[in-house]
Amino acid sequence: MNNSPFDNPDELPQEATIAAAVPIAGWAPPPPGTTWIAESESLPPLRLHHLFSLTAVVAVMLGINGPQQAAQMNAQNPFPRGWQSVLVASNVVYTIMLATAITIVAYGIAWRRRGVRFFHHPGHWLLVVIAVMSVLMWLFGLIYRIADSIWGITRSMATNIDWNLILILNGTMLVGVIASIAFHVYIAVKKCDETRWRWVFGVKAVAVIIRVLGDLVLIMFLLRAARVDRRTQTPRDFLHWYGVWLQIAICAYIVIATLMTIAMVVSGMYGR
Repeated sequence: MNNSPFDNPDELPQEATIAAAVPIAGWAPPPPGTTWIAESESLPPLRLHHLFSLTAVVAVMLGINGPQQAAQMNAQNPFPRGWQSVLVASNVVYTIMLATAITIVAYGIAWRRRGVRFFHHPGHWLLVVIAVMSVLMWLFGLIYRIADSIWGITRSMATNIDWNLILILNGTMLVGVIASIAFHVYIAVKKCDETRWRWVFGVKAVAVIIRVLGDLVLIMFLLRAARVDRRTQTPRDFLHWYGVWLQIAICAYIVIATLMTIAMVVSGMYGR
């Protein structure tokens, strides 16, 4: 079998030699030792170690803010016994949903370093937002639990209102809300090419402030953007679609949990 002339750089065709000699505007030769990585469209297949990693993330998240937190809340303002099991089960399912986003984004960073095309679709960025917000939320919960075990914040708040502590907690939450909105706006402006997906992240930024109603509107915008992608046959990978449906599931969970809590408070079932 004859070797290709491209196997030997000294035997390049004349057209290739001329093209290589023509300078390109804005291009500079890479520094010595640079490794070229060609991006690949295909994502790695699901492996057993991916599931092991997901299990580890779920275990850590449940350990920080899992069913035991719901049990403590029930001890102070108990739900009816039937709803306690529902609350614990839904909390575990919600934690698993968030853990999948964290695991996928962590692997996505590793895949990106190997040349796999990740962080290229809107669904990828939905996973990033879910993962970042989840890590920050559980980190805040961990810090609060450590502070509570040292200074007894919960006990002191029950007997004496510490306005300085209230200001610190509310100020921290306000900074988190502002940062979350800014992050959503950045993704909408810089990372989304289609207007429909820019609207999705814009509405998602509003939903950070206006819960329930904002989540319902976000579900409608997500379904509309997904339908347009299907109709126009826009190429998307399976992790994009997982990010879309995961966001829809989280919005539905928030809406249902909030409405159930309101219904129990209004009916007087909460605290019996």
